[in-house]
Amino acid sequence: PDLYFHPFIIFHSIMWIERLFVLLVAVELLLLSRNGTAAHLLHAWTVYSRDQLIALMPDPQKYQLKFGEKHIGDAEVVVIIHIYVILFQHSDSLSYQVILVHPSEAVTELRRMNIEEPDRIFFKSRFRSSLFARTTTCNVCLRPTEQPVCNYTDLHTGEPWFCYKPTNLSCNARISNYNGGYKKNLTTMEKLFQRGVNMKVSIPASGPASVTILPKQKGTSSSGESEPSGYYYQGVWRALDGSTVHQFNTSSAITQCLKGKVVHMYGDSTMRQWFEYLNASLPDLKEFNLHSPKSIGPLMALDYANNIFVTHRAHGPPLRTVSVPSMELHYIANELDNVVGGSNTVVVFGIWAHFDNFPIEFYIRRLMSIRRAVVRLLSRAPGTVVVIRTGNPKSFTPSGAFVNSDWYTFQRLKALRAVFKGFNVHLVDAWEMVLAHHLPHNMHPQPPIIKNMINFLVLRRKKKSASGVSKSCLTRIVKTSKLICLLTRQNCLKCMLK
Repeated sequence: PDLYFHPFIIFHSIMWIERLFVLLVAVELLLLSRNGTAAHLLHAWTVYSRDQLIALMPDPQKYQLKFGEKHIGDAEVVVIIHIYVILFQHSDSLSYQVILVHPSEAVTELRRMNIEEPDRIFFKSRFRSSLFARTTTCNVCLRPTEQPVCNYTDLHTGEPWFCYKPTNLSCNARISNYNGGYKKNLTTMEKLFQRGVNMKVSIPASGPASVTILPKQKGTSSSGESEPSGYYYQGVWRALDGSTVHQFNTSSAITQCLKGKVVHMYGDSTMRQWFEYLNASLPDLKEFNLHSPKSIGPLMALDYANNIFVTHRAHGPPLRTVSVPSMELHYIANELDNVVGGSNTVVVFGIWAHFDNFPIEFYIRRLMSIRRAVVRLLSRAPGTVVVIRTGNPKSFTPSGAFVNSDWYTFQRLKALRAVFKGFNVHLVDAWEMVLAHHLPHNMHPQPPIIKNMINFLVLRRKKKSASGVSKSCLTRIVKTSKLICLLTRQNCLKCMLK
């Protein structure tokens, strides 16, 4: 895997454009339908080099959307957003919207906040002895004061964590950790974060925001460079990575696929959703009451008859939770080092939501420690299946943008993809699965989306080759209604309509 990795790859993926300049943004629609195909380049929008854009279809029941969006930030004169649309009903034309998530000025302010105010979310720890009880502030980094500091940096991973030392108590007296609150009034740029004005608002095109579907021309082909990871058809996510399409509509079908498996889940509350979904969907999977905090774990469930064992544990700090015992704060890398692994073991983790307010370098450091643990796990147990859940778009208030903005999430998504590029791991692209669905964006996606994520997890119970990509061209035929597409790993968008 190291052949694919170099630190430059990570920082290039999140490169900050110092010079602010005007860009022309065009949208290229790449259509597949029963009657024909068209590739149409619309007239440009005028935007700035740091604007964050997404594209949406107004009628997701009629069209299924997957777009290889190219968020503004690349040093180009013209940026093209490629939108791949599969038409499942006859239509002579279609329309779409381009949404401005944040203007360039807002993105600049979000970046400034992460550099200058990384402690705007602060944490508390409780210390106790037989005589005293104290509470102090904790964080990844603390502003210098004359108060001494307790260093809780993990000796194995090197992950930093510090607390101000309580008066008359030892650093060993720490018993709990919790979210202490949020600093307010840190910006004078509130006007840049107005819902319906300049935050997640539709922007008009300089020309018509619709396209006419033309008969297919011989010799035409797509000019899109980015490959979609999948699309929705009849509410089911269809991955375009060479995997067989299955629908798990019954609990018995999921049980059969997970039979004899050990599934370890690590991460934040969006990862805990998977544990809760399986626990609610599989009647024979019974959760043990370990009397542990629900938000932290450990959580454990067992289907004795089918030999299915599922666990969940939250990742280590930073973690915005209610008070939890400090002994229950475990780093994912350390947990992976305690997994035996093997062909019957599935390891799943998702870590993103609690890192938005910190500099991106801190998040990359955490990913790198996990990456090294994954290398060790796959070296001693190459049959282990490793699945990573990415972050997803979410709703946020103007004030919440400073800790939950989609711009933060997308930067971390790009870093995660770069860190695990070329690895024998499987990414559940939650960003695209939420973005392409008609349900509203939410930090915790609604059950229909979670169901599709679980289907993806179940499909990944079997490993690919050691390199993660077959040497031969992986080809499969997917039949969806009267649409037959020849899909390959090398070019997912070269399709034959028959």
